[in-house]
Amino acid sequence: MYSPSLNLSKTFSSLSNLETLRLRGYVFKELRQGNLDPLLSLRNLTVLDLGTNFIKVAKLSLFKEFPALKFIDLSVNKISPSSDESNFYGFCSNPRISVEQYNRQVLQEMHYFRYDVYGRSCRSKDKEAASYQSSVKEECLQYGETLDLSRNNIFFINPSDFRGLSSLRCLNLSDNAISQTLNGSEFRHLSGLKYLDFSNNRIDLLYSTAFKELNFLEILDLSSNKHYFMAEGVTQVLSFMKNLAYLKKLMMNENQISTSIDTGMESQSLKILEFRGNRLDVLWRDGNARYLSFFKNLTSLEHLDIS
Repeated sequence: MYSPSLNLSKTFSSLSNLETLRLRGYVFKELRQGNLDPLLSLRNLTVLDLGTNFIKVAKLSLFKEFPALKFIDLSVNKISPSSDESNFYGFCSNPRISVEQYNRQVLQEMHYFRYDVYGRSCRSKDKEAASYQSSVKEECLQYGETLDLSRNNIFFINPSDFRGLSSLRCLNLSDNAISQTLNGSEFRHLSGLKYLDFSNNRIDLLYSTAFKELNFLEILDLSSNKHYFMAEGVTQVLSFMKNLAYLKKLMMNENQISTSIDTGMESQSLKILEFRGNRLDVLWRDGNARYLSFFKNLTSLEHLDIS
């Protein structure tokens, strides 16, 4: 059966020179306060990889006890947003589920994993890459403390799940099927964030206040969020950009954008705009002068990709 939580030996505390710790494929349900205590004394530990463990409950605030960490990888798990009634647990799906119920559920969900009789290896049907490859871009890592939550079950953002993580500079939320109308309050506990990867989701840009709480955001990736851009009768707002005073780079590739409430984009700080895979042929069709000045008010723009 699989462990209900992570159980690290106290002997880890003696690895004083350890810089990188990868614990992929361990498979456990919960990441709780105290689970990482044997690592607290490791002042050289800068990379902690807990990806691909089928974690459902993760108390993210525990990472504030590790100021030396630069990269925390929780990608490819099953972490879900908390509800108000389960806020204590941080990101979770159902904290009240019994260990027995969980074990049965995981056995069903992990049918494509094969363990040898001695528990020495774990292989999927697909041949895994020989070396570890992070989904986080180097450009993101350069900003400082990074949290990778890509490829989980975070279908909406609960602000309290990020409480205590104000030191984060880069956050990867790609590939989570987030289908949410952002209003400018969701990331209020991440006041220092510089880079946000929100690609491969289903963002609904209904409000011009989206992301406005991220006062120092410099790079925003909204690529491959075409769901609501293509939905019939649903119009998106692109004026959120003008509220981001430090935004330098915006990626909105592969969104099939063909209409907007706003007649154009506006920013005094934006230098790079990637706008590939959108429907400029529809925006600029003959006889429609509404969007002819679509990029005119990007006054600091140096690089534009509309290929």
